[in-house]
Formats: sequence, C-alpha cells, structure tokens
Amino acid sequence: MAMKDSNTYKDVYLHTDSAKQGNSFQIMTGKKYAKLHLELAVTGGAQEIVIMDHNNSTLKKVSLAAEDGLVGVDVDVSAADFIFVEIVDEGPGTSLFVPLTSSYLTK
Repeated sequence: MAMKDSNTYKDVYLHTDSAKQGNSFQIMTGKKYAKLHLELAVTGGAQEIVIMDHNNSTLKKVSLAAEDGLVGVDVDVSAADFIFVEIVDEGPGTSLFVPLTSSYLTK
C-alpha cells in the first residue's frame, strides 16, 4: 500500500480461479488516516466488492464490471483501526485486480 506520507509498497492483490489470494484482504489504518484510495479492476464479468471497518460496518459497496476498466474508489477510514476489502459476489470466471502501487492512504 503506497501511503502519501510513508513507505511505498510494490504489491498487487489478484483474485482468480487459478491464483486465489482469498476473497478478501486487510489494510491496517490504526485511525491514523482520513481516506483510502483504491484502484480496482475486474476482468471477465462482474463482481460486487464491500469495504468494511474493524466492526464489520460497511463503509462502501462497489459494483464493478469488466467494461468499467480501472476504477478509483475513495473511502473515509478516519474511524477505522483496519479495513477489509471483500468480494461478496462474483460472476463465474471473473478476476479482481487491485494494483496497490497506485492505491494509497492520506491523512
């Protein structure tokens, strides 16, 4: 996760039928940041993504389709210790791609 005022991480989250890294991933925020910006893309169909805080409260729902391309999503994370980004519905053969190198947290 690239943070505007901290370290830059070179990583990608990829969820496919053959290379599953799980249906969710977690980002630690420690109530230190105001906003999370994620870049998301889906190939081969559509998916629904939910971004939740440490209390499992939904912060944002995002519906993505392959034709949307790379989509930027901003989420208020000021009250969150950590957040989960979870795939809650996915079409057969779809893949979720999250380039964390272009996603970031801001204060």
